[in-house]
Amino acid sequence: MRIITTLFLTLVLLGCNNEPSQSEEASKNEDQTAQPAETKTSTEAKTESHDGHDGHNHQHDSHVHESTSGPLISAGYSEVEVKDRCETPTVIEFFAYQCPHCYKLEEHVKEWEKNKSDDVQFITVPSDLGREQFTVFVVSHYIAERLNVLDKVKPQLFAIIHENKPINNILEVFTAAGIPEEEAKKAFEDSETIRKDLVKGFELSKNYKITGVPKILVNYQYTVDVTSAGGYEKVFEVVEDTLKLSAKCKTFTASDS
Repeated sequence: MRIITTLFLTLVLLGCNNEPSQSEEASKNEDQTAQPAETKTSTEAKTESHDGHDGHNHQHDSHVHESTSGPLISAGYSEVEVKDRCETPTVIEFFAYQCPHCYKLEEHVKEWEKNKSDDVQFITVPSDLGREQFTVFVVSHYIAERLNVLDKVKPQLFAIIHENKPINNILEVFTAAGIPEEEAKKAFEDSETIRKDLVKGFELSKNYKITGVPKILVNYQYTVDVTSAGGYEKVFEVVEDTLKLSAKCKTFTASDS
């Protein structure tokens, strides 16, 4: 039912004007309610109750690992159960466009992506955090990815919310990125592909118990966030450290789950 509602809202929002004041207020609300350096998803309270720590964003303690060269290195990450196979090193970013912490981290995301090793696969998974007024941003993200203009569209989607960038129609973001309006509109009307994208993202978030954003998942085994890493500028230093650790996803099979 949620998927059907999402698709309906997306089509309706194609013809809606942007409302900067409403978006700005949403961003302010996120700032007031978020835990330091993390915005909670709408389902987090239910998830947290499983460990008996209601009202807190429960995190595993940071680990200390021994490097192959001998000295101990401190790494601000948590280890999770691997549920997917990877052929190459894989880094997944879970985020939300309306999340102020995600917006602040974005400059570091772009810098790391520009300099990352060519063999590292980078996947982005947006969420509306259970707030349907932001679903159009999630759908726009997946469409931009499919049309190979995500590098141009992603900054603009953040700007609409956090910089009050005015638009009359979401299609303007795509035409500014070089996509003909009719091609973009056709992509928005492809409800079956959109549904598959949304379900895939939801299932990935559910499988790895992503209860707050931004969150980085490395090789389906290690999670990193701003708090655990010790700051926005340190997140991808930790990501690089975890990429050097053993990766169970390379040998994972369905029978392991």
